[in-house]
Amino acid sequence: MFKFYYLIPLLIPAALVKGDISMGLFHRLERWLGSIAANRARAVAITAMVSLAISVGLALRAGIPAPQVHDEFGYLLLGDTFAH
Repeated sequence: MFKFYYLIPLLIPAALVKGDISMGLFHRLERWLGSIAANRARAVAITAMVSLAISVGLALRAGIPAPQVHDEFGYLLLGDTFAH
């Protein structure tokens, strides 16, 4: 799996050399995030959706872990009981 932090040593010199291009990009990103943050309800909803999507994506990729502690089996039994 590719690790994005390997790109940091390459991006820092590029940002220093091409600062005008990166500053324009950061300025547009800041304006876009500022427009989202202007409405509190929209910002909370987007944050919740993004965190849920990341959590679901990681769970699908890594799989749901098997219970490892005795008490976790009790939660599974209780959930199964309430489901039926």
